[in-house]
Amino acid sequence: MATLHAQLLGGFLLQLNQTPVPGLDQPRYQRLLAYLFLHHPTPFSRQRLAFLFWPDSSERQSRTNLRNLIHRLHQNWPEMARWIDASGAEIEWRADGEIEVDVAQFMAALAAAKATANPSAKESHLRQATDCYSGDLLPDIYDDWVLGERERLRNLYVQVLEQISQLLEDDQRYAEAIAFSQRLLRHEPLQESAYRHLMRLYALAGNRAAALRVYHTCVTTFERELSVEPSTQTSEAYERLLNLADSPRTEALAVQQLPFVGRRREWQEILSAWQQVRQGKSQLLLISGEVGIGKTRLAEELMNRVRRQGFAAASARSYAAEGALVYAPVAEWLRSPPLQTALAQVDDIWLVEAARLLPEILSQRPNLPAPGPLQESWQQQRFFEGLARLFAAAAHPLLLLLDDLQWTDEESLKWLHFLLRSSLPQRVLVVATLRLGELDNEHPLSALMQTLRAAGRLAQVELGPLTPEETARLAGHMAGTDLSTDAQARLFQESEGNPLFLVEILRAGKGGWLAADDADEQPPFVDRPAPSTPLPPKIDAVITARLAQLSVPARQLAGLAAVIGRQFTFALLQAASEVDDDALVQALDELWRRRIVREQGEDAYDFSHGHIRAVTYGELSHARLRLLHRRVAGALERLNADYSEETAARLAAHWERAGDRPRAAYFYLQAGEQALAAYLPRQAQLYFEQVLRLAEGHSATADGYFGRGRALFALEKFEPAIHAFEQALELMDATDPRRGKALYAIADVYYSALYDLAAAEPFIHQARAAAEAAQDWETLCQSLSLLGLFTSSSQGNLAEEMRLIKQAQAIARRTHNRWREGRTLADLAFLQGQQSDFREAESSARQALALLQETDDKAGIAFAWNLLGRALGGRGDYSAAFAAFSQSETVAAAIEQRSFLAQLPNMRAWLHQQLCDYAGAQLLDREGVALAQGWGKLTAEISARLNLCLDLCYLGDPVQALGDLEQLEPKLGEKQYGYHAWRWRLRLLHAKGLCCLKLGRVAEARDLAAAGLALAQSSGAQKYTALNQALMGDAWVGQGMWAEAALNWQAALALADRIEYQPLRWQGRYLLAQVVRQRGETDRADILLVEAAEIVRAIGECLDDEPLRQAFLAAPPVVSVLSAGAGHQPR
Repeated sequence: MATLHAQLLGGFLLQLNQTPVPGLDQPRYQRLLAYLFLHHPTPFSRQRLAFLFWPDSSERQSRTNLRNLIHRLHQNWPEMARWIDASGAEIEWRADGEIEVDVAQFMAALAAAKATANPSAKESHLRQATDCYSGDLLPDIYDDWVLGERERLRNLYVQVLEQISQLLEDDQRYAEAIAFSQRLLRHEPLQESAYRHLMRLYALAGNRAAALRVYHTCVTTFERELSVEPSTQTSEAYERLLNLADSPRTEALAVQQLPFVGRRREWQEILSAWQQVRQGKSQLLLISGEVGIGKTRLAEELMNRVRRQGFAAASARSYAAEGALVYAPVAEWLRSPPLQTALAQVDDIWLVEAARLLPEILSQRPNLPAPGPLQESWQQQRFFEGLARLFAAAAHPLLLLLDDLQWTDEESLKWLHFLLRSSLPQRVLVVATLRLGELDNEHPLSALMQTLRAAGRLAQVELGPLTPEETARLAGHMAGTDLSTDAQARLFQESEGNPLFLVEILRAGKGGWLAADDADEQPPFVDRPAPSTPLPPKIDAVITARLAQLSVPARQLAGLAAVIGRQFTFALLQAASEVDDDALVQALDELWRRRIVREQGEDAYDFSHGHIRAVTYGELSHARLRLLHRRVAGALERLNADYSEETAARLAAHWERAGDRPRAAYFYLQAGEQALAAYLPRQAQLYFEQVLRLAEGHSATADGYFGRGRALFALEKFEPAIHAFEQALELMDATDPRRGKALYAIADVYYSALYDLAAAEPFIHQARAAAEAAQDWETLCQSLSLLGLFTSSSQGNLAEEMRLIKQAQAIARRTHNRWREGRTLADLAFLQGQQSDFREAESSARQALALLQETDDKAGIAFAWNLLGRALGGRGDYSAAFAAFSQSETVAAAIEQRSFLAQLPNMRAWLHQQLCDYAGAQLLDREGVALAQGWGKLTAEISARLNLCLDLCYLGDPVQALGDLEQLEPKLGEKQYGYHAWRWRLRLLHAKGLCCLKLGRVAEARDLAAAGLALAQSSGAQKYTALNQALMGDAWVGQGMWAEAALNWQAALALADRIEYQPLRWQGRYLLAQVVRQRGETDRADILLVEAAEIVRAIGECLDDEPLRQAFLAAPPVVSVLSAGAGHQPR
């Protein structure tokens, strides 16, 4: 569709599909069109437009002017009527015209930016807005209606540039922010705040000289344009920059070379705190978090920013070993350049107090008296005030950084409290970093925080881990290259977003941590207590130091928790521990307070980092590990009456590490069974491999091989599955009750997966005999059902198949095996569907579905829904059939059952064929072929290819269809395909017959119909019996044999009515009507046509899919039936 784009910003330009529209150069055309575009899609009366553009003319004259203008516009731009309707009293936009207006796009981007709180999304929308704004609105037009709107848009554009520049500054992308600020000044060269912002950006980027040049430009511009000087605020910013050292990046300003990643929200909170201090509110800002989380880096980033803008800043650090060294951080601040400058500005009386911390003052000023001892409270007060006056004399606002506040001495904390509550004129922000888990209620810092919080002078920012994306960015910078997705995932898993851990892991050796983990794959829920690669020494040392601070009971409890796993519950900890509840709770509380563990819900905990658990586990001796694993395993058994997959797997791992191999093998076997039941074959295989590794004795080993075989079968690794079953059989003697199951499993693989009937047959009979001897009724039911399928496939004996399935069903009911009863009902529904007993098939499928849902057999449920869809589709309930196939798809997708998924496009295509939507059927069949090929599902591929040939034939290409069928035919005979073989033969004969009939090869079509009829009657396939009767009838018509044709069509129609096969019911009546009309039976022909039309209308009324319903009713055969039915009412 043609798109009209109107550019109003920066000048008028109208483009159609990116090509300028000619003939619109005159200003009068542009004025009218611009007004209409600016207010699109609002309609306007001619009277209003006439008065707006010709206010000084009479109403009559102005309306004449407008009419003439629109007429000339039409002449110059004939396509205008496609978008603008000017034929009536109002000028209106046509609803179907595609129109883009840059002003509307600018406003939409602005609204989207305002509506989102996400900084990245806001930036994206603001950039879109700036891209739209290519200049002021219609700069060559000076009408009143333009001027006000132009100023409004111009101001909005300024706001956009300010917002995006601020966003980029907040994200520390200074170069981009500078570009937008420069753009703003080009647009508004007299906006003083923009000069200050640009100065700040250059200073933050480390380009002090450029920042000073911005000020010079500001002074010159204001003098030239306004004859005034910049404001005091701008001049003060200039003075701060001028007083900085000459070098834009001194050693004191340097920050770490790693990029500043993430922390957008926290950074905004920190900048907000700094802004409050600049406005006169001194306060303490606490940046807290785990070791290595980036507290110091964030604080230093703020100090770097502050210094680059010319503000005063000083830093200090507290050390654990210096806890008794009083006022150490205060002394460190006093020795910094901003405070050294302040020493020269205070009276001697206060310098004497400072000399208590800085003895060098007395050396520099020998005339000062030495300070006396602090014996009285008033002396302490004067000391505090003297220090506070020194800090008040420094340049303000002042930033003081104190790293590791948790180790600061009590006296320094008291003085900080005095400073922040002092009445002296000052603007001080104390930024302190604090390790979580280092404080308790007795720590003096707790009281300070409480007091400052109550006074409104405490701000807190707690840092969490980096996100996976932020971790990948930081890792990529360190590695010097983009990392693979697997490497990014592994680094995040190992570091858990802790920057220090990430950096140390990468520094320890890229080869070990960036390469894929080549350790053996572990079963689910079985974790490695320690990483496969040793921890870097620095990480190990940091964690060991944290653990060393714990009390003995807490450290012992941490060891027990580490044995349980990364996550643990209080109930399990309690059951496995040998201490009383009071001691347990006290130790656990210490671990929580020290941030060794964290709460996860009401009763659950986990280690705050996986490496903490690993180091804790690694400190335990081998003997103690065995003891603790045995305790945990015993506790798990006591706490769980039934074993889920997770519980069984965890029990297995604990018993193995406790040294009890047989018990570990037993629980791995239980976990494998649970995984198979949940349709997780890969997980199940891993569990069964552990059984084989640990099993002692033939019986347990046989169980492992049998489990491995079933997992491999589910994974479609058929030959290895057979080998595993054979290995299991070799370990079972003749009386082993499990032999029937293993024999049946081999037979099932040969028959249903490899389609090797000859190989399957002896195993089917052996499985039946072994199951009978062991009274294994479940396996006997399975063997009887499989024997029934084998009998019908190899001998075409559907009656015998029915007898065997009924026998299996009776055993299932007698033994109250609801699952097997559901499965035999599904087998029965399949057989009934092949015989075209669609009503019976529907009933059996619904019963099977209920039983299989009750027993949660998801593969059986997917199969039952599939069978139900076939039964419903066979008798013409198409909407219900589509719904059933969708249900089958949902369940099959959930368990990754590709056999059913590969069939479904083919089954849906079959419904589309019945509804004469052959193009839709062709698309679905092609999808089916692609899926089947991609998944190696040969039977589904052949079925879809047969359907595709029918699609081609119906779409008018019988030559290609017949050629494809002839190429496909030899493949059907290359091997036995079980129950598929005779069905495919039926479909092949019928499809070839239809192609031959369309090509006029009538005799061949009749012969193919005869062959298909014989096969269908022998197999009891009623649908294909009817279809071949109809095909033979068409062949007789082609030879002018009307009586013979009538006999075949009557037989086909009678059978179609009995089985409710709808396509043949309405098509058969229509074609039979043509035949009997040739024989002079006009009334009967009219009745048949009316009946055919009624069937078609009923089908259309029941279709929920409106596009499909319309396609059906518009199909040529359906149109012919409806037309004939309407024109031939019976007399």
